[in-house]
Amino acid sequence: MSGSGSLTMNRLSVSASAAEALVSAAQGRAQEIGNAVVIVVCDVDGLPKALLRMDGASSMSLRLAHDKAATAASFGVSTEQWFDLIKDDGALLNGVPSSPGFSIIGGGYPLRSGGQLVGAIGVSGGAPAEDVDCARTAAAALGFEA
Repeated sequence: MSGSGSLTMNRLSVSASAAEALVSAAQGRAQEIGNAVVIVVCDVDGLPKALLRMDGASSMSLRLAHDKAATAASFGVSTEQWFDLIKDDGALLNGVPSSPGFSIIGGGYPLRSGGQLVGAIGVSGGAPAEDVDCARTAAAALGFEA
């Protein structure tokens, strides 16, 4: 290998115990506002670390919550920000939202610790603003950076 680059890297990831605590915090917020939701916490690769489908939550919300979390984890951008990022580019606006597993619906929120992306939480089952509220409330409760 030429140059001075390393052949390996280390990445931080949300822990299983933090993922469970995030699910609990999001569930608590959802109960406060009267929503039955699905909560998925993903690692930095978009793979689930913890999830909960609350009683009464739609089965469709399971896929949507995972898509929201995976999108936020993959790009480090909350899902509700995506429309504003792509709305003025016709190719992106027509292509990105139709990509399998990609979501521009609010409720996917990246998790950062020490400035580093470590995963994401996705919430689905309420109105998008309510899903955003549940995800952000849970992240803040555990001390993840905004």
